Amino acid sequence: MYKIYINQNVLVISQLDNFSQEVLHNVANNSESAALTISKEEIINITGQKNIICANPTAVFNQLKQQFTLINAAGGLVKNSQSEYLFIFRRGKWDLPKGKLDEGEDFETAAIREVQEECGITHIELGDLYHLSYHIYEENNDWILKQTNWYLMKSEEKNLIPQLEEGITQTAWLAINQFEKVRENTYASIDEIICKLL
Repeated sequence: MYKIYINQNVLVISQLDNFSQEVLHNVANNSESAALTISKEEIINITGQKNIICANPTAVFNQLKQQFTLINAAGGLVKNSQSEYLFIFRRGKWDLPKGKLDEGEDFETAAIREVQEECGITHIELGDLYHLSYHIYEENNDWILKQTNWYLMKSEEKNLIPQLEEGITQTAWLAINQFEKVRENTYASIDEIICKLL
């Protein structure tokens, strides 16, 4: 299954209709589902949640992503020994630290670097890959499909320094019982990650 966010809207590509939302395409009985043509215009104009039900979600996703400029990013879900998680406040919304891969950089290295840069911490223990998210957005008249690899991390640093030049105005360790304030003012893709922790 693939879940792709377009602003606060979402496109789900899966084999089974496990959703009550509107079905955009249903080609589950078509073994040639890779030939399904999904236009960029159809994707970027989705409202709410739409579903594509097909025999081969990976083939459909691969066909879809050929229509966009691909960007790889990585970030961290950082936890301390008090079971608090590290959040940033950027451009008026709560978020998790993440960023694009530099040329020649792997996902793990980028995840650590981005958390360090955005939160001003140096000591991070990298854990397992936790989640993959996909996000489509427009930038400089180009439509981007960004894949973000999210890693579990540990850190005990208390002296957080937000990266102001990246629009980050606050960094905070928050306990699970404080997540509601984050969920009220975050992105749908970040909310999905947070919900996995609850």
